[in-house]
Amino acid sequence: FSSRARRQIALKLGANYQFGGIYISPTSGMWPGVLPKQIRMIVVGDSFSEYSASTGWSAGLMSLFQNLDVWASAVGSTGYVNPGTPGRTNFQARMFPDIIANNPDYVLFAGGINDVAATTNAVSSNTLYSTCLNMYQTVQSNLPACKIIVLGPFWPRTPPVDSTDSVHTVNAAISNACVDAGIGANYIETLSDPWVTGVWNQPGSGNAVIYTSTDGTHPTQAGHWNIAYH
Repeated sequence: FSSRARRQIALKLGANYQFGGIYISPTSGMWPGVLPKQIRMIVVGDSFSEYSASTGWSAGLMSLFQNLDVWASAVGSTGYVNPGTPGRTNFQARMFPDIIANNPDYVLFAGGINDVAATTNAVSSNTLYSTCLNMYQTVQSNLPACKIIVLGPFWPRTPPVDSTDSVHTVNAAISNACVDAGIGANYIETLSDPWVTGVWNQPGSGNAVIYTSTDGTHPTQAGHWNIAYH
C-alpha cells in the first residue's frame, strides 16, 4: 500500500493455492477483524459464476454483505445435467462433496443454460426438471436447516420473445421443480424482467453494451456487479 492506514483484508484462496504467510514490517501490526457471525453460502453454477481471481459476482456478494462467506462451486460449460467438457462434473456430481459435506447456511443454484438438451416441454420426459427437483430435495433431506435459493438461467442479451424458445423451456423446468420442492417463493426470475437487455455490440440497444463482454456471452466486471446487486 502507498500509505499507512487501518485496513480490513480478507483472503479467499482456491485451486489448491499454497498460502505462504504474511510479512509485516516491524512498525506495523495485525489484529483479528471485528465482523458479525459469518453465514456460509455455497453458489452452485457454471461459467457465469466461476471465481476467477475473486472478481466474480459471488465475490461481490461478500463486499455487499460483510457477514456472508461465499464459496463458489462453479464450473464452466456444466449444468444440472450437462457434465461439460471432459474432466469436469455437473451440478449433480458436486452435490455431496461441495454442498452437503460443507454444511452451508444457504445454497444458491445458478445455472441451466447449458442444459438445453436435457429439457423438453413434457414433464414426463424432462430430465432437467427431474434432476433439479431431486437436487433440491436432497439438500432439504440432508441439510434441513439450509435455505435454498434458485436463480433462473442467466442470459447475456434481451431474452427471446418466443415463449417456446429453449431458454424459456429451461426456465420453466427449473421454476416448476422449485414449486414442487416447496421453494417456489425462493425462485428468482431473471428473464421476465430481464437483468440484461440489448446486444453487447449494438450501442443504444440496452445494458448489454456495459454488462456483456466481447465474447457475446459472459459478464464484464460491471456485469458481475449487476448480478451481485440483483
